[in-house]
Amino acid sequence: MKKEKNVLCLFDLNMNESFESDYEDFYFNENLENFRFYFEGVALLTTSIFGLVANAVALAVLLRPRMRETSFHHLLAALAVTDIVYLFFSPLVFSFGLLWADYDRYAYPRVLPWAFGFAHVGRVGSVYLTMSVTLER
Repeated sequence: MKKEKNVLCLFDLNMNESFESDYEDFYFNENLENFRFYFEGVALLTTSIFGLVANAVALAVLLRPRMRETSFHHLLAALAVTDIVYLFFSPLVFSFGLLWADYDRYAYPRVLPWAFGFAHVGRVGSVYLTMSVTLER
């Protein structure tokens, strides 16, 4: 008698036979964890660092006296600030737990209420300021 398993399958191709053994389930879970580590952990942190530097440079340029004359440049400067807020706080919520084992136990419960809120404020602010830049143009 065949033992039924509950398997999360992204595509229903009637290939349940490939998930029969525990080894394949372990291999699937290990690949998923590797994917999360490299993309949520390493790639998100790397992209955030690059974005922080790029937005800081853009903000320095946009805050020059010559650039502060139009409302369009003010909107771009505000957009850079909200992007910096999001890029600073999103690794605290999403990446560091995958990169450091003790982060989830010690720092995450203390950081999450603040970082989660500020990350979403930065994200929503970026969306609205992007719409404002589009409408102002």
